[in-house]
Amino acid sequence: GVITGRAIGEIHCAEPSIVEGSNEFLTKLFNTQQLSDLIKEKLTWSINSKDSLSKTYKEWLTSSLVKVLRRYSNAIDLASSDRVLLHGDCKPSNIKKSNIQDRAVVFDWEFSFVGPRLVDIGHFLRWGVSDHFIGQFTSHYQKVTGVDLSRKFQVAKLIDLVNLSFQLAKSIDGSEREKDILN
Repeated sequence: GVITGRAIGEIHCAEPSIVEGSNEFLTKLFNTQQLSDLIKEKLTWSINSKDSLSKTYKEWLTSSLVKVLRRYSNAIDLASSDRVLLHGDCKPSNIKKSNIQDRAVVFDWEFSFVGPRLVDIGHFLRWGVSDHFIGQFTSHYQKVTGVDLSRKFQVAKLIDLVNLSFQLAKSIDGSEREKDILN
């Protein structure tokens, strides 16, 4: 958590060499003040694209998620204005501890872009980390960035639903991947 918090914090504090980042599609996608509407739109689209899901399940899933999004819409929309350089594929397998020093080596930069900081945080949280890790991560991220994430994790997870929507839409109907994403 210590090394990862510092590494992601340093990325988020870096001045991007390209104004919009390297992934123009993602930059434009997240370049909205109404991020909560974007999440609803992409979720509805991805759920309705799945032929393997019953109409009743699609309706229940969509309405349940929309209720949660409505409850958090102000916090989600506020988070969209906090724009930084993002890694874009922020997961444990792309962040490794250096053997040479107490630092991280960050891999897989092809999805980097400028967008809301909570995009990277939500993506990372999706991979499941312990409470101890989260505590260390939050503390060291704040030391680097000055930003306290401790009350923003739920919003970060909701923002990650945009990424999960694309993963769901391209998953094979009835596959284990589809089931994992829906879970």
